[in-house]
Amino acid sequence: MIGKAPRELLDTHVFDRTGAIDERIIQGPAFGEDTGAIQLDAGILTVSTDPLSLAVDRLGTIAVAVACNDVAASGATPAWLTASIFLSEDDPAQLDQLTNQLHDAALAMDVAIVSGHTEYATQLDRPMLVLTAFGLTDRYIPTGGSQPGEVVVMTKTAATEGTAILASDFGTALEVDPARIEQAQAYYDDLSVATEAIVVCLCLLR
Repeated sequence: MIGKAPRELLDTHVFDRTGAIDERIIQGPAFGEDTGAIQLDAGILTVSTDPLSLAVDRLGTIAVAVACNDVAASGATPAWLTASIFLSEDDPAQLDQLTNQLHDAALAMDVAIVSGHTEYATQLDRPMLVLTAFGLTDRYIPTGGSQPGEVVVMTKTAATEGTAILASDFGTALEVDPARIEQAQAYYDDLSVATEAIVVCLCLLR
């Protein structure tokens, strides 16, 4: 199997197994929702977790953008990250590359890495990262539940992450002009939508 688990499987084995009941939870696990939300005294804590194992050469950089995007799209300003690192080989250079990328990307987004985990998982054929992003907001915006007739705001272009990964990881197998492959790889520089999301949220609060 490749890709995400189907809704039927999640409905049967995931969504009704969420531990203790907490009345502060505004949004818990649900189909189509990328974030959870918890009401705290300081505001609404928005949380999102994402795994990433493709685009190995840029893995740390992409993982930070992907994790923070979901939090930003829910109306929060990304502020903190946890990073779990699964190394596919006993090579300090692999860890060095990943942590440098994580550090630089987090600095660029003004996000602090506050915790994490590192282990060898040599059964993997490439390293894997699992990042959890956190941010605070006064108004939580669900990422699911849109209805026909509602307006969808899209910045940049569609499928930037997937296009960039296809170009970098599978470019040699594609019957595409090399110049177009290079253009697609440049999408890596435009993965973050945090700035645009913050602007939209400020407009909604007016």
